[in-house]
Amino acid sequence: MQDEPSGLIGQSLCRVPGCPRPVRARGWCFAHWQKWRKYGDPLVGKTRLVVYRSAEEAFWARVCVASPDECWLWTGSISDGGYGRLTFGGRQRYAHQWCYELNIGPIPDGLVIDHLCHNADRDCIEERRCPHRRCCNPAHLEATTMAENLRRGNGLIGQNNRKTHCKYGHEFTPENTAYNKGWRQCRRCAAIRQGQIRMRRRMSALRSS
Repeated sequence: MQDEPSGLIGQSLCRVPGCPRPVRARGWCFAHWQKWRKYGDPLVGKTRLVVYRSAEEAFWARVCVASPDECWLWTGSISDGGYGRLTFGGRQRYAHQWCYELNIGPIPDGLVIDHLCHNADRDCIEERRCPHRRCCNPAHLEATTMAENLRRGNGLIGQNNRKTHCKYGHEFTPENTAYNKGWRQCRRCAAIRQGQIRMRRRMSALRSS
């Protein structure tokens, strides 16, 4: 990807020599900025565009294939969330969704594609800069529910899901764990809270009698 220019919207004209259009973003006009955003080069021309005969051909032309255990990074357009994306035949999907459908099969209804490589990297960040979001290695992808995807991740839900004890020190054993609308709860804490509620009700009844 070509280096970003240091000048921004303070300039009146596009930084590309000979371009008479006004600056829109990153020192480029709208047209050159869009080329940089999509292709990584604001000077890409029509002669560098390739017509692909199938979605599979267009997909693999944008994947950097490495060893079977490594992430195969997407080199094409990137979404605002950091995921690769590809439009073919009027259909736009995320690159990892294309990868799953082309190599494994249709995505089951109600499921999402989870990056297993991201789940294994506990130091990875949960944002656009995450390299695993651009991974297109079929061996690193799995169809799962959104809830399970969140529990596996490195966000707040995933971090809480991997805790072995509640905040009061009670272990999350199968007997001491309950689920309410997908959220894990400590049964012992719930019993203590219920006991406190009953005690307050008894005290209130005694004071009013």
